[in-house]
Amino acid sequence: MRLTSLQRRTLEFYREFHASPPTLGRLFARSFVRHFIIMLLFFVPAALNYFMTKDLLLAGLALGMGLGVILRDVSHFRITIQVWPAVSQVVDWKKIDECLELDAYTAEYPEEL
Repeated sequence: MRLTSLQRRTLEFYREFHASPPTLGRLFARSFVRHFIIMLLFFVPAALNYFMTKDLLLAGLALGMGLGVILRDVSHFRITIQVWPAVSQVVDWKKIDECLELDAYTAEYPEEL
């Protein structure tokens, strides 16, 4: 079966960290654009709101939401870093390379769950 976009990105993620394990810095670098957009969407309006209206409640709400999103990602990054040693031992690296090269995989499970 042909790889979906999500499957391809996941396998490419595994292959990227095969040689050297993921670190917090490398995971943040991979998602830099997303976090930059979060900062623009939450932090900039919060600052503008505070300086223009002195409304600390709305500014704090926006800051808290943006910070919550980033801290959630940090939590996921930490989990990825902690489980990576086990994942890297059980993954069939040759099979990942083969799937990415062929842009396909052999279906052992039903396509739709």
